[in-house]
Amino acid sequence: MLKVVSKAIWQAMALFIRAIAFYIAFGLIAIGALLIGHVLIPILTTLNPQRSISDNRKLISSGARIYLNLLKNLGLLNIKCHGLKESFKGRPLVFAANHPSLLDVVFFISYFPECVVIIKSKLMKCSPYAKADKAAGYIVNTGSNEIVDPLCSELKAGNPVVIFPEGTRTSFPKTQSSGELQNWLENMKFHRGAAAVSLRSSFPIVPVLIDYKPKVLGRGQRWYQIPTKLCRASISFFEPVPTSCSSSNGINSEGHQDTPSSRRELTEKLEDFFKDHIITAQNLSLTEDKNFQPSKIHASFRP
Repeated sequence: MLKVVSKAIWQAMALFIRAIAFYIAFGLIAIGALLIGHVLIPILTTLNPQRSISDNRKLISSGARIYLNLLKNLGLLNIKCHGLKESFKGRPLVFAANHPSLLDVVFFISYFPECVVIIKSKLMKCSPYAKADKAAGYIVNTGSNEIVDPLCSELKAGNPVVIFPEGTRTSFPKTQSSGELQNWLENMKFHRGAAAVSLRSSFPIVPVLIDYKPKVLGRGQRWYQIPTKLCRASISFFEPVPTSCSSSNGINSEGHQDTPSSRRELTEKLEDFFKDHIITAQNLSLTEDKNFQPSKIHASFRP
């Protein structure tokens, strides 16, 4: 009996310590953004009026790396990358990823200092990240096709871009029942932004699958809902997928195949790819209903 009580007390203390560490870490990301945006960048710009947007992005990237190392050292997060190649760095690519957590953007910024991310318009108005995001020249999502040309310009300047085709954080099925999975697959729809940017710029898409076990800062989760154990993040980079109008060197002089039908086709391929791989990553059982058929990946799109 004493052992049981002691174990329960120890578990409660461990959870309490984890909660404190988690809340501190959650607060530090906002404090760090305020420090970078309101203190460091203004000071460095005053000292060097020729300071560029690229310099600001590198500073933010350094902050992101420090933050991820902090999460690791606090025992809150362990990250494993698969398929991340050195050739991806410093190369204009369209990273198309699922979006299971608020931490996803932090990963990309830390790995690719020059990458450009899309920021929700409301976050540019009143969030602690607004000034740093503006100084880095990140693209504001206006909810229209107006962001396609700025993203293409960034690619042509040699900078990678990060796009979450779902347009918001990924929602997962609550159960593994075939009916729930079927409904989830039908409702998971991608926006055509990633396809439009890739087709118009003629730079390839790199699918990126992100998974957390257990989930953290996901859609529907409150900031105070913490994982009870170490969160393991898996980030899988797949081979670049050239668009149908891309030449071997990623440059298309024609530029006439960026049509609504080509955007739709490429977006459908992305949907099928991610649905199949998310199901695999989540170890979801699809055998309960013999009539249930998961999405099929287009043969030419399989990495």
